Amino acid sequence: MVTHLIALAIPWGLVSLSGVMSPGPISALAVTEGARQGYRAGPLISIGHALIELMMVAALAFGLSQVLQQTTVAGIVGLLGAAVLAWMGLDMIRDAHRGRVSLDIEPEPAAELASAEPHRGLVTAGALLSVSNPFWLLWWATVGSANMLGFLEYGFIGLAVFYLSHVSLDFGWNSLLSVLGGSGRQVLNDRVFRGALTVCGAFLLVFAGYFAVTGIRFLVSP
Repeated sequence: MVTHLIALAIPWGLVSLSGVMSPGPISALAVTEGARQGYRAGPLISIGHALIELMMVAALAFGLSQVLQQTTVAGIVGLLGAAVLAWMGLDMIRDAHRGRVSLDIEPEPAAELASAEPHRGLVTAGALLSVSNPFWLLWWATVGSANMLGFLEYGFIGLAVFYLSHVSLDFGWNSLLSVLGGSGRQVLNDRVFRGALTVCGAFLLVFAGYFAVTGIRFLVSP
């Protein structure tokens, strides 16, 4: 069981980077509040984000698990996940190549919550920016749920590995951004950031092909 879970967690971690590293409101908040409040901003933002994702995982697992495990539904989810991964991968590679992505990103209005009560505000802002992001909802409904299917075979332990392997990347990335925001970005520049996004986008295209093949197999299976 342990070996199989590790085999599931490694590709899931690589796919998770698509959501974690994509520039967006959470990343913006981590950078800007890191400059204002220091390295603590990233972990605090991640706590709010992780709480919302815990509810999403619980809803998918306990409310939709039987539906997701039907071969027809699994096939459709796999194809939708493949489409989203392919779109995200191509978009990330194109934007990185054209220089459209940067660590210099503006915060969303919800960042105002973080300035009023530093600790509680950052946790709340992380939660609000998650549920208000349509990209986040689409990602979990397709890519996240498609990857969850394999972990569901191992019950609570599988779901714990699925959830923790994802949120640990959230904590690590947001913490890094907040440190960089407070240090004047002396460690990571836009060139390195775009290179990392290009590699991540290439991984997404590989996994898109895998999910497409898997989804078709589900649909044509007797």
